[in-house]
Amino acid sequence: MKGSGLIIPVSLNNQFKGNMGYKTYFRWEVEPGKHTIQAHMAKGAEIDLMATEGESYFVYSETTFAFMGQPGAELTLISRSEGMDAVRSSKFIAEKP
Repeated sequence: MKGSGLIIPVSLNNQFKGNMGYKTYFRWEVEPGKHTIQAHMAKGAEIDLMATEGESYFVYSETTFAFMGQPGAELTLISRSEGMDAVRSSKFIAEKP
């Protein structure tokens, strides 16, 4: 997550997983198939992934500000090398039970 002290509530397949902050990340193992990651803000975002067995995917989140200063989020699928660089400089967040 880039650029702010805002907290972004995050879901995987419509199940709340926790809150992301600046320089933080989650790690989830999923079954092959379609999965949706959602960022819940005034202007929310979601991204669909078609997961393949044995593959890793990295989704970058960034806060934005919409009309009248409403906080929002953008989610972007990034390369493995970009993702690994981001993970090395970030803090892991344990999933909420």
